[in-house]
This record gives sequence, C-alpha cells and structure tokens, in this order.
Amino acid sequence: MAGEYLLGNRSNVAFVDDNESAWIYRLKLIESATKSLFVQYYIVDPDSYGMAFLGGLLKAQRRNVQVKLMVDSIGSLKMSRKLWAQDYLQELVAAGAEVRVYAPVLRTGRPKVFGVNH
Repeated sequence: MAGEYLLGNRSNVAFVDDNESAWIYRLKLIESATKSLFVQYYIVDPDSYGMAFLGGLLKAQRRNVQVKLMVDSIGSLKMSRKLWAQDYLQELVAAGAEVRVYAPVLRTGRPKVFGVNH
C-alpha cells in the first residue's frame, strides 16, 4: 500500500510506510509546488536528506514559490551559524524565503539547559 493515495485522489493524502519513499514524496511535493510551501520540521540535519530538502526549497523559492520554513533550535542544532560557523539556512533567506528558528538556544547568550518538554 506504500505510496497509494487514500480515499481516492480528492484527499491528496498518501500512506507511505518507509522513510525513503517518504523523502521521495516530500521532494516531489516541493518540486510540484506552484504557489507556496509552508514547512515545519523538528530535525533538519546537514546530511544528504536535509541538504536535498533545503536545496529543493531553495529551487522552489528561486522559481517564485513562496517558501516559509520553521525549524526547532534543538532538533536542528547543526544548522546554527553561531555554533558551527556555517549557516545552511542563510542561502534560503538570501533568496527571499522566510526562515524562523523556534526557541533559539542562544537567545540570551547562554544555552538553555532546562525547559525542553519533548
């Protein structure tokens, strides 16, 4: 049943039962977007999946699709410029995308040790 649409084609809901197929679906959705992409992720890492994801969003923004991305500061810690001297999200911002980091870790200059409820 992987990849089959549920409830016919009217719902646009797909059942995907493995990670590789899920990433393929995500990337196809990004490629097919014509107006906007509003995306929230807890974890975005600078690995092959994360970079393909961010690259797809960048291509979408460059073809005038409105891109808004929110990532979690803990789950996407490796994307932070302040900690790793590389900011993989900055190119999206420079292209016109709106990027937000939820609950920035270094908001006060000190790492938040407590206060995570997940």
